[in-house]
Amino acid sequence: MKRAGLMALAGIALIPAGAAARPATVEVAVDSGSPETVSAGQRTVSVRGKRCAVPENTALAALLASGPKPALRDYGSCSPRARDASGLFVTKLAGRSNRGQDGWVYKVGTKVGTAGAADPSGPFGRGRIKRGAQILWFYCRLDATSASCQRTLHTKSQPVAGPGPKRVTVTVTACDDRGKCVAAPAGVSVNGTPVDAAGVATVEVSPGSGRVQASGAGLVSSFPEDV
Repeated sequence: MKRAGLMALAGIALIPAGAAARPATVEVAVDSGSPETVSAGQRTVSVRGKRCAVPENTALAALLASGPKPALRDYGSCSPRARDASGLFVTKLAGRSNRGQDGWVYKVGTKVGTAGAADPSGPFGRGRIKRGAQILWFYCRLDATSASCQRTLHTKSQPVAGPGPKRVTVTVTACDDRGKCVAAPAGVSVNGTPVDAAGVATVEVSPGSGRVQASGAGLVSSFPEDV
């Protein structure tokens, strides 16, 4: 699936495209599975018999450093030089292949990358991914009317003071490709607890090792959050 068109961008901390940088430590999740903390260093892949370098601190470098290995296609002229990698494209991941306008995309934070996952200019063409970024790869089902993938869920948790079991209040938002977010709709739950009309749920978690995740029909589950 090739995505076209410009998307409105908001501020995300990125490394300038021309700046020297060390591999960033980032978190990667595929289809909202358990996240992996990886070093997004430069990688080398084989694409139809060609050896192609993948620039450090890109979404594809981070994915390659994690567990699932994607199938790739080169729509450009990839080579052992990382600067030639902008045309590399994920065609299959986690056993699922792109089909028509549906297929694999990535988000950095709340926004879908508008550049290729290995583009040396970074996910939005203005700098590569920085340390601490959360990168979510998910299978997009493109809505022809909105020209957007299904919304992704995102959580923000705060501890609840008081005696008794550890509890957190979780605010859930649902974000489109451009990072425009609204309160999570009815039917969304956090660890099985439904959110209220404002997209908020209070849940009990295990002391010291709790994790919350929001899910809902037709939406992409949130990046798992340790609390």
